[in-house]
Amino acid sequence: MNKSLFACLVASAGLAACGGSSDDGGAAAAAAAASAAAAASAAAVKDPLTYIDETRMVSSAEAKEWLVNKDNLGPAYAGSAKYDAYIAFLEKKMREFGLVDFTRYTFPYPFWETTEWPDKSGWSLTSDGTKIDVASYATNSGNTGAAGVTGQMIIYDPTLPAAQRPTAAQMKGKIIVIKHPAYSTQSAPSTGNSLSDYEYRSDPQTFANVNQIMPLSNDADFRNRTQLSTPTTYGANVCEPAGGLAAIWVLDMSPLAAQGARQHSTPRQYTCPGVLLDRNAGQKVLADAAAGKTATVMLNATVKNTRPAQVIAYLPGKNYGKANDQKLLMVTHTEGPSNVEDNGSLGIMGVLHYYSKIPQADRPRTIMVYLDNRHFVAGAEAAYPFDYMQDFPDAANGLVGGLAMEHFGGMQFNEVGDEYKATGWPAHTSVYTFPNPLAIETAIAIVKEVKQQRANVAAPPAAGLGNVYNKLGVNGQSQGFWYGPNFMTPFVEHGRLPGFHVTGDWPSAGYQAYYPSVGVRVDSEYFRTNVRTSIRLLQTLSTEDLTKYAPDWGIVRANIDSLTAANFQAGVNATTAKTDFLAQFDTIFALVRKGDYAGASLQLPALRTKLQTQVLAAAATNPLANIDRVIALAAKGANLPPQ
Repeated sequence: MNKSLFACLVASAGLAACGGSSDDGGAAAAAAAASAAAAASAAAVKDPLTYIDETRMVSSAEAKEWLVNKDNLGPAYAGSAKYDAYIAFLEKKMREFGLVDFTRYTFPYPFWETTEWPDKSGWSLTSDGTKIDVASYATNSGNTGAAGVTGQMIIYDPTLPAAQRPTAAQMKGKIIVIKHPAYSTQSAPSTGNSLSDYEYRSDPQTFANVNQIMPLSNDADFRNRTQLSTPTTYGANVCEPAGGLAAIWVLDMSPLAAQGARQHSTPRQYTCPGVLLDRNAGQKVLADAAAGKTATVMLNATVKNTRPAQVIAYLPGKNYGKANDQKLLMVTHTEGPSNVEDNGSLGIMGVLHYYSKIPQADRPRTIMVYLDNRHFVAGAEAAYPFDYMQDFPDAANGLVGGLAMEHFGGMQFNEVGDEYKATGWPAHTSVYTFPNPLAIETAIAIVKEVKQQRANVAAPPAAGLGNVYNKLGVNGQSQGFWYGPNFMTPFVEHGRLPGFHVTGDWPSAGYQAYYPSVGVRVDSEYFRTNVRTSIRLLQTLSTEDLTKYAPDWGIVRANIDSLTAANFQAGVNATTAKTDFLAQFDTIFALVRKGDYAGASLQLPALRTKLQTQVLAAAATNPLANIDRVIALAAKGANLPPQ
């Protein structure tokens, strides 16, 4: 066999055409046929729930088509016609993928809206007679009508001591110019300017150090999030109570970064009509305000009564409809200002595309899809009713775990001076999970396997478990907080079930109504990488014994690891005792990994007794409660997919 033919066969693994000389043409054809048959045989034997079978993956062309369609729909806020169109698109795709038993759970919602970038006809500003370029509007801030309102400006600088800020009486009836703090002055990590500690990072050189403010020249996403996260603080809590006529927000953002920006979290509806300016446009306004000049703010908005829909549907597993059926929940939010912010639902479509090509008889567990629409609903970040999983508790029957997904394929942007542009790297992706050692190892292994760039695997406290554990990261520091933690509440509230959350970062491509984004701020190939990560995580949940993945195992270990010398009873050597506790737990969990729950059950009571007798009662309350939970888990044994 000649060298070129050998190279061709190695490279193509038996693709149809490998050229050779006339002498070895028959041999080449035979070899190619044999190789193709061997590959087909191997593929037939290999379980598509144990690896990524690329033939079942959403193609590059189809992924791009989905994202372009999302661009064409524009911002899809719950209650809007564009949201309804997007939901119709998603429902059509799900039906094509074989999902059944659809539910549309609607609720009454007064939807506030104005024009969206680049249509600025609904909002404008004139300062001392000069028209100012307005970057965006203040979300849910009221309505001036088409004529706008005119008044004297006054500066509100939140960085000044309270005694030096204007009083409510001084702001009444005036246009309040809110001077946002400079990004460089806002400390990390409490403002979200940095990433906290972690379990694993790929491409660590592209991140700032732990708890270090993220330099704009590296990544502007963190600055954008910080600048756009205070609407309630200054609008609803300062301007409205003072009786301000309107507000002007001067952001510390370059012009392109600020265009079409959306404040977040979404505030409740309040009365202080506002507009947002970039830092350059804001300089004249700040100077005019300091001189007591007047301005005219126009924000022409409407509020209409709507009934937006949450969508719930099922991809049946082999036991669907039977009493022993087990369900995995895939959840995301479906509304927002931009492609990447609300395309987690397209990520779910990518997973469904793959699973739909596996026969129902070979799908061990049913997939329940929940497309939520409250993320950008007014006031929803604090609390909002109409949660399908809470309002219909039976929906959780058979629930054994799941996966949250959001912000797929976003690109990283940086800012140098006024130049705001893509760096060539993807925005980082956080893969969150509960502190179970096996779950963490699984997430890290999958991130490495699919070559997820700029990945950040972490196990911070989740919603509903904030005071139950605090697992430190690889640098011995706090892992901070879980972005989008509310997605995990179904898993916490229904038995602390194993779950993962795949979330790309978003402010550069997410807090702006910026279109078209595909090829500029969203990359279809990186979107597919996010889908691969999600598929592999769901495959784990689909096929594995989920008792060993339960969060409580890791919570117990984190409880023990958090004990300090002050937590131990008098006369106990804290260092020795803690080391012994951890070693004993690790021995027990090694049995759990092997599925030896009987062995774990024999050893857990002894660990509990040691904790109870060597740790002060107040400090032992939480660890003992959680060790009782794993004792109950061990007694139940393995949770494998039913036959």
